[in-house]
Formats: sequence, structure tokens, C-alpha cells
Amino acid sequence: DMELSYLLEDSYRNLHFQESAKDGDVQFDYLLKEGRAESGNALKLLAMNGYPERVTERAGEAVRHFEKTGEWIL
Repeated sequence: DMELSYLLEDSYRNLHFQESAKDGDVQFDYLLKEGRAESGNALKLLAMNGYPERVTERAGEAVRHFEKTGEWIL
């Protein structure tokens, strides 16, 4: 989703919902906000669904690298 928000920003308007993760659940406010999402919920969802910490850590590293460089690492 993040990559698409950059790739398509000249063709589409970025809007997002705000979410909060607590007590093993992710809740959305369902209020559209301008701009790309400021937080991601995919890593939170992985952790909440029992994925190994090494998986979520590696995914987090990949996201931070993309945010810095605009390129994904494998």
C-alpha cells in the first residue's frame, strides 16, 4: 500500500483511515483523512496473529529501508 501511494500520487488523491491496535485487535476510526497513512498496520497484524518476531523485525527493516530510499530490499 505504501509503495502504491508514492507510485500513483500524481494520478490519485491519497486518503487514509487512522487505526489503533490494542488488546489483540485493530480498530479503525473510519474517518477519511487527507494524505498517505502515517502508520502501517500490516506489521501490527502480523505480530497479533502470531508470526515469529524475526519475520516482523525483518519486515520492519524492509519498510524503514523503503521509506529512506524508495527501494525494497529482499
